[in-house]
Amino acid sequence: MAQDADANDTPPFWKLPDHLRALVENIGFIPLQPEDEDEARIYTLMRAGKCMTCRGDLEERSNFIIDRHGIIGAYCSGQCHADMAVLGFLGEQHDDIITSVKFRGDFPADEASEAPD
Repeated sequence: MAQDADANDTPPFWKLPDHLRALVENIGFIPLQPEDEDEARIYTLMRAGKCMTCRGDLEERSNFIIDRHGIIGAYCSGQCHADMAVLGFLGEQHDDIITSVKFRGDFPADEASEAPD
């Protein structure tokens, strides 16, 4: 499944309970090939049976996000699922703040050669 998985790794999804493994086998993953390298790496983790947040194995506490196209997210626990959502939110907030600062003036101020008086 994963291109970068070692041959010595255990087969993906073997630690999942039967009903979750059936989801993987019968529904499958979305046919997505993101152009962004970081995003592609995250989806590769999911397809290899790893958590999209911490890279831990998908086991009994795992949860999935599913839409009409297939499985679009896989996390080892609700905590990692929540953490990924918070990371996305914080990233958006960071981008919004940077945009606001750029709109108001010259940015970034930390590139100034001297500290202001």
